[in-house]
Amino acid sequence: MVETTPPPPARGWKAGAFEQVVRAHQQVLLRRAMRLTGDRADAWDLVQDTFVRALQHAPQEAPADGLRRWLYTVMGNLHVDRCRFRLRAKVLALSDELTPAVSTDDGDEPAWRSVDHAQVEHCVTQLEPPFREAFVLYEFEGLSLSDIARKLQVAVGTAGTRVHRARRRLRVLLLGSVDPQIAT
Repeated sequence: MVETTPPPPARGWKAGAFEQVVRAHQQVLLRRAMRLTGDRADAWDLVQDTFVRALQHAPQEAPADGLRRWLYTVMGNLHVDRCRFRLRAKVLALSDELTPAVSTDDGDEPAWRSVDHAQVEHCVTQLEPPFREAFVLYEFEGLSLSDIARKLQVAVGTAGTRVHRARRRLRVLLLGSVDPQIAT
């Protein structure tokens, strides 16, 4: 029988501490990554990259009481970086024979591409308080519907309905009309 010694702890992390962080936060981060990416494989990659980034930085940079929030911030930053990279990446066809003879110039791009963060923040403030509160807890703080229900002292179904209605109202506010004041 060959004895193996455990690997040394990662920079600044106590032995076993990082593994506990992964076990405690992996599923929550995966759910959030799925909402961000919409693809399971991309979500797993994003979660893994989030943990790699956390592993590279000493735990002093991650507050103990706000570790999940810090991981969400790291994940959000990585996701934004990936989106920016994809926008800048150019795809070159190998030959004209391989490119389809379909016109890609269909005029307008999707309306949601013209929405920026300031517009979203402005529209979130216009939501009715119960819907805004549920939406912020779910989307920005990453709480589950059961956690939101407990915090707001409502049924889980009510929490889910409030998040759904907030999203539906935001869609109307953001894409239904163009308000020049929001763009500035």
